[in-house]
Amino acid sequence: MSDTNLSLPAPTVNEAPGGVLDPADAEGGVNVVIPAYADFCAGDQVQVYWNGDSATAPYTVREDEGDKPITLVVPEAAILTAGEGTTDFHYTITDRAGNISKPSLPVQLAITQP
Repeated sequence: MSDTNLSLPAPTVNEAPGGVLDPADAEGGVNVVIPAYADFCAGDQVQVYWNGDSATAPYTVREDEGDKPITLVVPEAAILTAGEGTTDFHYTITDRAGNISKPSLPVQLAITQP
């Protein structure tokens, strides 16, 4: 990552079509997809934040992932801690020099049982 001011695209959650997540679908965690972006570099670290809290361990981008989306699992505990209602999530990228990006575009989810 060479520019810490770039606009990172919004992540998605596979288990939340239409922006609605059933807590029952969070069993075992949910898959957050980080879209590939132009400046992905091997050694960049991706950090997902769920409801403002760090939700994953930092993930280090591998050499073969520079142009591909990355899927990270947010643990069930992080989702259940947020409870039902609206929550938001985003991610940041830290490059090998330690520069932290601005947060990605945030995503809001409704966490509710059908």
